[in-house]
Amino acid sequence: MSRSMRWTVAFLFAGFWAVASLPAQGQSTTTITLPQPTGQFGVGTVVWHWPDPDRLDELSPYYPNAVREIMAQAWYPADGPATAPTGVYAPLDRDLANVTGWSKPGAPFTAQLEKAPLIALCPGIRTARNFYTSVAEDLASHGYVVLGLDFPYVGFVEYPDGRTISSAYTVPPDLANGPYVFVDQFLETPGNLEIGDLRFALESLERITDEDPARRLTGKVDWKHLGAFGHSLGARGCGGVAADDHRFDAVVSMEGAFPIAVREQGLKVPVLLMFGAVLPQYVRDTIRQVIPNRRDDLYDLTLPSFVHNNINELPLIYPTRFLSLVDPYVGLAETRDVLLTFFDQYVRGTGPGISSVPSRIPGSTLLFYPGPGHGNDH
Repeated sequence: MSRSMRWTVAFLFAGFWAVASLPAQGQSTTTITLPQPTGQFGVGTVVWHWPDPDRLDELSPYYPNAVREIMAQAWYPADGPATAPTGVYAPLDRDLANVTGWSKPGAPFTAQLEKAPLIALCPGIRTARNFYTSVAEDLASHGYVVLGLDFPYVGFVEYPDGRTISSAYTVPPDLANGPYVFVDQFLETPGNLEIGDLRFALESLERITDEDPARRLTGKVDWKHLGAFGHSLGARGCGGVAADDHRFDAVVSMEGAFPIAVREQGLKVPVLLMFGAVLPQYVRDTIRQVIPNRRDDLYDLTLPSFVHNNINELPLIYPTRFLSLVDPYVGLAETRDVLLTFFDQYVRGTGPGISSVPSRIPGSTLLFYPGPGHGNDH
């Protein structure tokens, strides 16, 4: 492997440092306002701390007396469009107090919808759910419930009692020197943790929607129609769960490989693969192993001036640490358009379809690989 290839692997898989160490360097002290949601609804949000009594946390220094503890957040449609920022972004992180979102904590679910489909959001390695707030708020404003997770020891987690956990996974130097198949195998372990966490989170939210003590989400999630969006390593978590759960209608990956078994067997649902400008070809080839084994429609979208984090707020909040080839607001707008259009097409069965939407990114290409039963179900 060449020096440049080794550097790229390090950038992609070791460079997602724990965000807790970032705020003092490269962040503006002025208020950063996320782009306004584009849908007809306002956005409510609620955060939960969910210990999983059935899963011991072998990475915890307190093992065997510690269990996996998941931080989860839902964004959902509320009455009245989002017309003014609320200041809510990452309530537990004082270093992000200058970032302003549009969500209203605990707002009532909109009376205009009986139920809303759910989108699971799986962050990349060494990052946190709050950095995907813009995507989540926009989907919620269009009538989706979005469930975002922080994965202990995979991403960054901050708990209400002040504890913080950073990632325990860094690709060892001997693996980073190649071949890439060994990196792929190494990432299966944290990916399996994500799969367990997401399954537990979905079960926990389903219990809440059966009987929400706050009466906020009771009966409001359409559990027959789910979608998933995984970024980087998060694609393993989302893809692994969607492969075994018949309720999922669509899965999106941004520069992330599904679990090895899922790539070999294929997903039973439509898939959108998103790529930017920097990812090396051997990583793209690994991600694309799912294409010949697809069992439904698959799209391959390349956005030439995108980089790995243009789908979240990191280039916006930390512009000197997460460099961007496009205006970060343009990157977020493109991501929101792509996700909304794809989920509308395959989760809701509405809208013009992903092939009909023009891109803001010059030179973008969208390849379509029809599924075996294309035209019969979608």
